[in-house]
Amino acid sequence: MKKFSILVLIIFLSACTTKQEEKKQENSANPQSVVQTITQKKKVEVEDIKQIHHSIYDNPEQIITLDIEYVLDKKWKISRIQVGSQNLDREIISEFDEAIKKAVTWLSLKDIETVSIETESSYLATAFKETIRQEY
Repeated sequence: MKKFSILVLIIFLSACTTKQEEKKQENSANPQSVVQTITQKKKVEVEDIKQIHHSIYDNPEQIITLDIEYVLDKKWKISRIQVGSQNLDREIISEFDEAIKKAVTWLSLKDIETVSIETESSYLATAFKETIRQEY
């Protein structure tokens, strides 16, 4: 019984090894499929440009850190944006994030400087605009 179990195990392992070798041979025989996959991934990255910025703004009251993540579409307009902070109250930064999304989505980075951001935290709006101003 033990010999039979060992024999079955050996046959199973050899079958697995054969399948892996066949896949390696297919990939080496057809290098174009690998190149096409890489090219397609690069095209996706070009269509949506993602930027992440961590800025420190020295406010007279306190130092503000902002984590700004946004995605630009093909026309260099902001299609998605998210603002966070490690040192500010979650409620304050959440409200500010919503105000930013309403104010700047589908604008270019240069247009942000002239837009009015409706928020109770004017110092956050100033810090945000200063950070974006450095990007263009």
